[in-house]
Amino acid sequence: SGDRRALGLAINTLAWARQLAGDLAAAAEDLASALALYREMGDLRRLMRAEMMAGDVHTWLEHEAEALGHYEEAMRLAAAVGNPVQEIEVRVALGQALAKVGRFERAALLLAEAREDAARLKQDGLGATATAFLGDIAAWRGSKEEALSLWAEAHDALERTGTGGVCAELALELAELEGGRGTAEGLATAKRLVDAAAARA
Repeated sequence: SGDRRALGLAINTLAWARQLAGDLAAAAEDLASALALYREMGDLRRLMRAEMMAGDVHTWLEHEAEALGHYEEAMRLAAAVGNPVQEIEVRVALGQALAKVGRFERAALLLAEAREDAARLKQDGLGATATAFLGDIAAWRGSKEEALSLWAEAHDALERTGTGGVCAELALELAELEGGRGTAEGLATAKRLVDAAAARA
């Protein structure tokens, strides 16, 4: 059992290294091996993490159906092992993946649930990320004012948690919307947000 756990860890580590190196196809193959091993072992916690990682890799490969399948299984496993924080993480990832293929209603539902649970568990970073993706959905649907409100909320929360990269991206998105309003107040806000994003770059 210990040898098989060590093998699973080695495969996961190799998949992670290949993912970082940009060899996503090889990472996907490694993760398929890890998933098969963890299923055989009945190790639900490691299986859940590997499913999540496989969802990420297939998202980057633009294998939409495969990514959704892995995230769905990761969400089921997170509930089975009773890890509420990872349930939130998977909901956020699955919500984002669903939104990318235009399944906005279920995506928004999952993200709203993730946002509520994150607030309850004081997971501010996850809550802000869910809020930001809800803003993306609003923007894709053409609801610019709603997107602006959600992104502003997420931006403020991320500033408090010190999540610089995402915060800078949101600042630029907000600046584009604020600047598009054409008002003096909107343009001033846009300039402040662009300056804030530049400071974090």
